[in-house]
Amino acid sequence: MRRYPAAMATSLVLVPSTGLAQQPADTNADPIVVTAPSDRFDEVFIGLTTSIDVSEKKSEANASVSGYTASDNGDPSRIEQNALMWKVGIALPIGGTDDVIKDPTLDRLANGLKLSAGLTLMSSASSLENYSDDTYAKLGVRALAACDRRAGGDAEKKRECDEMRRLPIVSPSFIRKHLPMAMIAANRAAGIPFYTIGVKGSVAFKEYEAVDPVDLGTNEDFKTAYSTTLTGVFYPADGVSAIKAEVEYADALEELDETIICKTPIGDPAVDCKSGFSALPEREESLVLRGEYRRFFPVNGVATGVGIAPLVSFDALSNDLGVEVPVYAVLGGESPIAPGLKFGYTKDGSEPSDANEEFTVSLFLKTSFSF
Repeated sequence: MRRYPAAMATSLVLVPSTGLAQQPADTNADPIVVTAPSDRFDEVFIGLTTSIDVSEKKSEANASVSGYTASDNGDPSRIEQNALMWKVGIALPIGGTDDVIKDPTLDRLANGLKLSAGLTLMSSASSLENYSDDTYAKLGVRALAACDRRAGGDAEKKRECDEMRRLPIVSPSFIRKHLPMAMIAANRAAGIPFYTIGVKGSVAFKEYEAVDPVDLGTNEDFKTAYSTTLTGVFYPADGVSAIKAEVEYADALEELDETIICKTPIGDPAVDCKSGFSALPEREESLVLRGEYRRFFPVNGVATGVGIAPLVSFDALSNDLGVEVPVYAVLGGESPIAPGLKFGYTKDGSEPSDANEEFTVSLFLKTSFSF
């Protein structure tokens, strides 16, 4: 299997025989990528993905494995492509606090060991007629001219130009190679937007404890939490952006704030008082609505650049609000590493004042491997 850049959205590159869903006629296309941050589950990289997010408030390690089954109708003039993508993952807090209200994505299962599994459906169709656009044709002429200039007197390089000139359509990969910064314009001229629909289920496990005010002993209980998520993603024809809408229902656990608990009466505070939770958490439902926009900005070509993926989350039951803005780099070449920063904002809907507003900054480092 071909090895792809580290933070790509696999919805744009599913079937090895076609390369791009928008470009069925080009079997050698290396896609412009729509990147995603390290823990967005709907990004289905073909292979193994690992990441570490580090911040003062919370650090987390993620790992996932994904793949797909796909088919097309085999018609080279009009290919209809369908794919079923799967992904299973694990997330584990590795340090810091575990106050989930401070998570800008309002993930109610983020404070324990979490296992997730999801399926995504994609269906697209494209035709050679898409490449008859005047703008695309002009880009093809420019790419051929650039190929001739680069070839100079080199007969081998000139042969590549001449072979492409004899074909009825200049391939997207040829334009990308010789006019790399014009590839987005070519996508917009000839590409076809498409959609994906996905569903994910998650379960989290954690042992909770509370301090007994009678003897300051510890009461422990192992609890589970659950969530179900439905996601729809729209991929415009430009090949470098995506718009996502998501709804998540969770039956999770709401922890109390840590406090000082003392016996009655208090003799020696150093002996009769202890820091901890006054009670075990209670179950609480949430219904989180999310909207996300992803955009990849190529730099010096198409495989290297900067991505953003602002995400807004709102809990319709508690009125909690979260905003997360990841900014990250795709290094291109053979590098599997995608480093970045996440800027977060949360607002506790149960409090009218701004006392429960918080801004956070975290660092993440993602690696991906195909197999």
